Amino acid sequence: MTNENLRRARASLERIAEEARNAGKYLASAQSEQDKERGYIPAELFTKCDTFGSALKTAVRYLQRQEGSRHNLNYDSVAERIGVTQGIVARWAADYVTPSLYHLIKLIEELKIDPRVIKSEMFSKSKNKKHKK
Repeated sequence: MTNENLRRARASLERIAEEARNAGKYLASAQSEQDKERGYIPAELFTKCDTFGSALKTAVRYLQRQEGSRHNLNYDSVAERIGVTQGIVARWAADYVTPSLYHLIKLIEELKIDPRVIKSEMFSKSKNKKHKK
């Protein structure tokens, strides 16, 4: 290949890369709009969450800020919404135990967590402490 052909090929690749970046930005923007319409908590808030407990705490704190004192959202009210005790929710938030699939789905629905932010690795980091006598 001559230098001129290399220059043209490089320019073509740069154009294609720029188009791909723009398409990615457009798709991310469209996904963000869909998430807003669904009422999901913004996914970027969960980027540093490496356990389910940290994701649960992030969701509750976000909703507390959004809903303010009108709804008095806390672990008690989350527990009431999904039909468990406050202690169970606190244990989930502390990563001592992981919720069952049924309760995980209820949490995702009630707290408006985008299911795509929940990763299987989050559950492998659970402390799963046993009571020692």
